Amino acid sequence: MIQWNKFMKGGIITKVKNIFSYALFGVVCLLALINTFYTTEYVSNIAKAAIVPLFLIGIIDFMYKIKDKAEQILLEKISASHADYREAKAIYDSIVPFEDVDTDGKVQAWKEEMERKSEICVKNHLLSIQVEKMFKWYLPVYTIFSLLLFLSMLFAQAHNWILFLAAFNSDTITLWTFAILLLDVSFTDFFANRLISFVDRKMETTSTKGSS
Repeated sequence: MIQWNKFMKGGIITKVKNIFSYALFGVVCLLALINTFYTTEYVSNIAKAAIVPLFLIGIIDFMYKIKDKAEQILLEKISASHADYREAKAIYDSIVPFEDVDTDGKVQAWKEEMERKSEICVKNHLLSIQVEKMFKWYLPVYTIFSLLLFLSMLFAQAHNWILFLAAFNSDTITLWTFAILLLDVSFTDFFANRLISFVDRKMETTSTKGSS
């Protein structure tokens, strides 16, 4: 049930992102084509107005991709640990009738193994839930930044807005946007594993405080 709710929630977020991304892609392509063949100050102002909001969207989108990758890793661990648990349980169930004649402690050993695999599976489920909770802010923030992009492009020709945007170094922002793109391509797995480790340590700390 938890996995289904997460799937539904993730599906809604993905749909919202996809709708916005398709619309944005169409607008940007249109502006790029116009500016390629016919450079105008009007289109140039719109492009400059989009730089900062797109950079902010790129940052949180990269963070969400890390979250998605972390959940994918945890889902694989859940599947593996669940399979191991079922195997251990099957072996335990098959030998437990012979517990009275078990002199090597195999029944107890497989019982402990079954319990250990069950604990690993539960822990990975809890990690996945905590990772999901950490990103409850994503959709509202993504919506705000998308609205900021829309308003920025809408007021791109306003004199005061042009002066405000001139305070930002567009070259630097473009380079940082490119850096985020490279991070997305090369380091998503690394950051996803660091996120899982962070949540794991946080859960252990909370558990220790609760038991003391």
